[in-house]
Amino acid sequence: MHRARWALALLIVGLLAGAAVPAGATAESGFDTDAFPATVSGKLQSETAVFEGESLKLSCEGATFEGSLEAPAETLRVTPKYSECSALGAAGTIATTGCEYVLHSGEMTATDEFPGTADLSCAAGKFILISLPALNCEAKIEGQSGLSGMNYVDNTGSTNSFVATTSLKKLKYTILKDSFLCPFAGTGAKEDGAVSGASTITATSEGSATGIAVQQGTKLCQASEDPCKGATWGKGTSIQASATKLRISVVIGSATYDIDCQSSLMTGQVTQDKGQPRVTASVETISFSTCGVGDGIKCDIATRETPYAAWFKATGMKNGELSFRPKLRVSCALLPLYCDFVRDAKQPTIDFSVLGGKPATFEIPQAKPQPLAREKLTEEKNCPLNASFSATYSVSKPSALWVTN
Repeated sequence: MHRARWALALLIVGLLAGAAVPAGATAESGFDTDAFPATVSGKLQSETAVFEGESLKLSCEGATFEGSLEAPAETLRVTPKYSECSALGAAGTIATTGCEYVLHSGEMTATDEFPGTADLSCAAGKFILISLPALNCEAKIEGQSGLSGMNYVDNTGSTNSFVATTSLKKLKYTILKDSFLCPFAGTGAKEDGAVSGASTITATSEGSATGIAVQQGTKLCQASEDPCKGATWGKGTSIQASATKLRISVVIGSATYDIDCQSSLMTGQVTQDKGQPRVTASVETISFSTCGVGDGIKCDIATRETPYAAWFKATGMKNGELSFRPKLRVSCALLPLYCDFVRDAKQPTIDFSVLGGKPATFEIPQAKPQPLAREKLTEEKNCPLNASFSATYSVSKPSALWVTN
């Protein structure tokens, strides 16, 4: 009796078979996009997606998946769809209703390259059904975890995507139907399944393309180490930083007005011990003092709708970024000016460079200010469509900080 070698085009089973982390292990990376919420899509890069059992390959020329990210996350859940499948000259189908893959990535092993594992998650009573009606062949794949063989490589150029390559082994499946034409050795449970394929993963937010990548995990280190091997600043750590250089620039008519503040105080706290890929935080208050244009025009700047969700992300060399979305109300009676500003929807966060040190520094330099967009008010006055923001904060709490992997 000959055994069946099923080749199932589960391009996403591997790709989406949500790389799962083996029991007892800790993920050291995660999935991140430039804007949230984000819709994630996958498209075959290889010619086909293939599932093998022992002597038959079921190959699919069409394989796609969709998922979403509401925030940086350790895992990525995606739903696969397969089309144009065939084996031994016969048409086949792969039905995935009720099943999805949960992608997990591991520690970076080479530049922009992350290995991973995969889990197949199915609702109660659901499974992936593989069928070749002309050969009277049918098999099902039920939920399972700890499937090794995922690999992710970031495209760090203009594409801002990553390639997920699947090479899963020892996939469990059950033969439901067998016949003379079907190259199975009878019905029953099997454990020799293998899945292969590669897809390019992209993302969109608010209908526009946005960058997506697998990112190394982040730690807030108490010492000047990269990677961080010692003590870290974890959940509950207070954040306090003060600025003596802060500017909001607005254009009214043909004139540019630079609103400078002599001081600003930012407070918050860390809300996570370490992050895959970012460490979460909360910016609770930002106050601004002695603001104006030159010596003769006094202005007020205030925050709205605090606190702000924030993230720290390592960028290398013990430095990183602090990102959040402030909402600012700016008023200058003599201009007159009365406007609300927020970060543009296509670039939803203000991104401070975090320069590690004792003290550390949060910086948006005046040479490279970040744009703000007008948020329309009922009683606004002379509000331009855009403004720009720059600031340099010295961090007093924690007293020493380095953002590392």
